[in-house]
Amino acid sequence: MQVGISTACFYPDALEETFSHIADMGFKKIEIFFNTESELHDPVISEIKNLVGENGLEVISIHPYTSLMEGMLLFSDYKRRTQDGFEQYKRYFEAAKKLGAKYLTFHGERLTPENKIDKKEVWERKIECYHKLCSIAKEFDVTVAQENVAWCKSSSPEYLKRLYEDVKELRYTLDLKQGHRAGHV
Repeated sequence: MQVGISTACFYPDALEETFSHIADMGFKKIEIFFNTESELHDPVISEIKNLVGENGLEVISIHPYTSLMEGMLLFSDYKRRTQDGFEQYKRYFEAAKKLGAKYLTFHGERLTPENKIDKKEVWERKIECYHKLCSIAKEFDVTVAQENVAWCKSSSPEYLKRLYEDVKELRYTLDLKQGHRAGHV
């Protein structure tokens, strides 16, 4: 287990402003929470990389600002949106590789009364999407890490167990605060 800090702790400060604060606090391992599309591209991504190095930090993971929409982007019945979602996540994986991050923190689907239990064919389609996402990530030497999130399906230990059994290449990020919010800690 590695302990670090996320740039999200300093929101709404610009990413470029967070790295010296993190270093001053004594942290070395960080997660970069991207807040917008432009942060994934030059010149911002190169500036981020330089500031990470200047402050002696190591980027362990990145966190997409689109985490609120992952269910809609990747698991909906609208195939074109799913394909576009995979293209969006390729940009995250490219940024992760540039920064040396090995993980992308993933929320997955929101938990709603309508989607609490997936029918077999729906589950199988979602598992296919997880496999494809993990496969794309591997092309960039990145691993997808499913985070437990109180307002997502991943708040359920049973759901996480099913993912663990069906998506062997997936890894996990434990968020104690989210576990507490979900009533499991």
